[in-house]
Amino acid sequence: MEIKEPLNKKYISFLLENPNIHSGDADVLGLASELNGIAILDDEEARGMAQIEGIEHHGTIYLLLRMLKMKLLTEEETLAGLNEMIRMGWRCSTELYAEIYMAIRDKSKK
Repeated sequence: MEIKEPLNKKYISFLLENPNIHSGDADVLGLASELNGIAILDDEEARGMAQIEGIEHHGTIYLLLRMLKMKLLTEEETLAGLNEMIRMGWRCSTELYAEIYMAIRDKSKK
């Protein structure tokens, strides 16, 4: 993993003209655009901006499930990551938690 900063500061400034876009999300969108990558975003406003800008995007749960599928994380590590996200303030309904839990269980068996 490598830490990078977006190079196109004009694009970042453009994104930040929307008062609902946080600077961290603007950086993620900027880098995803520059690198033709996937933006990992959990904020709805930032996801909407990604949609408008044509930037592929997914949430953190996608990343956890993808890492599990690629066998970079075990089922236990993935569940621990999910629970840590919740402990740190990420919110989801009990229904969504159950869906994510089942997805983790299903992917770990494949």
